[in-house]
Amino acid sequence: MRISLLMIFLFSLSAYSDTGFYFNGDLNGDGIDDSIQSGPSEMFGSGGGPCVLTVSILNGASKKEIISCHISGIILEESTDKFKPSRLWQYSRFNPGEGSISSITLDGDFKVQSMTLYLDTTSVEGIGTGILKAIKEKGRLIKFEQDEDYVPPDNPCGVQWGKGC
Repeated sequence: MRISLLMIFLFSLSAYSDTGFYFNGDLNGDGIDDSIQSGPSEMFGSGGGPCVLTVSILNGASKKEIISCHISGIILEESTDKFKPSRLWQYSRFNPGEGSISSITLDGDFKVQSMTLYLDTTSVEGIGTGILKAIKEKGRLIKFEQDEDYVPPDNPCGVQWGKGC
């Protein structure tokens, strides 16, 4: 009896329920659902946390990548050109007048580009604010579902969350 209880306890440690967020839908325009799943909630702060991005690639396969994301601010830029991949955009604020804008391609290569934006603290709109406004106006805000009985996905690197990759 004691061994059975110990085994149940040990195996239940790795699978726990939590509050989590997820999105399922076609992100890269190939007609196959992709997903974004939040990692463990204890790894999220006011600036977001890790998510697992899964996109479909050729021949029905998929590819996963850990991305840093803020659930309330991921914007999809859908490509209308088959030679240019769709991208996810995200703004991360450092302080009231400064932040970073980054994009990641959804072609399975997951190329990341980022730059620091200096936002206007006066009434005059500068380039940084203009860039952020253009992305928000042209893209589609990803709407995440919330799950109160959520089990985070496994870390695609094959290690425990917070232990690398």
